[in-house]
Amino acid sequence: MNRAIQQAIDLEVAARTAYDQFTQFLDFPRFVPVLREAEQIDDTHVRWRAELGDEVVASEWEICEQIPDKRIAWKSVGGARNSGVVTFHRIGDGQSRLMLQVDVDASAPRARVAQAIDEQLVNFKRFVEERGKATGGWRGTILSKDDRV
Repeated sequence: MNRAIQQAIDLEVAARTAYDQFTQFLDFPRFVPVLREAEQIDDTHVRWRAELGDEVVASEWEICEQIPDKRIAWKSVGGARNSGVVTFHRIGDGQSRLMLQVDVDASAPRARVAQAIDEQLVNFKRFVEERGKATGGWRGTILSKDDRV
């Protein structure tokens, strides 16, 4: 059984800037300390390698839905099991709110995972706000299987 962890953070950048930066998966190790490597396989697949203490954990994600400036949803297809969605909301001129929901395996230590996610969101905030702009951006759309014609 999976359990959801929901968190949000307000950013002093436009929603488009936050979204564009979040699409730059290869930059994630710059603000997620446990990540050692990210590899973009294609438009819908990303491989991750993380070090958790003495343990190396690998996983692969499939991007299930991506709507520019709105949302990115994923699910794991290999390795550590999880899924989630991140949404981007305009809250003012040059201000946005990033909302994240991650579904983790019931055996995962929920409090520890929630704390790690909170730290990563703070690191993301610092990273994108200090730059004031994204390192890049992928503007393509990926429709969920339910939305495909």
